[in-house]
Amino acid sequence: MSSGGRTNIDRVASHLKEVLAEGREGDVFEMVVGLLAQMDV
Repeated sequence: MSSGGRTNIDRVASHLKEVLAEGREGDVFEMVVGLLAQMDV
């Protein structure tokens, strides 16, 4: 994984906190699935 991915992870993490604070767990699930798809797991 390239070092350039770190900022993306930080951005996702901060967004995750915002979403959780608003109680939108469904959005979190969709975002995690999308993130895994991008990572070519």
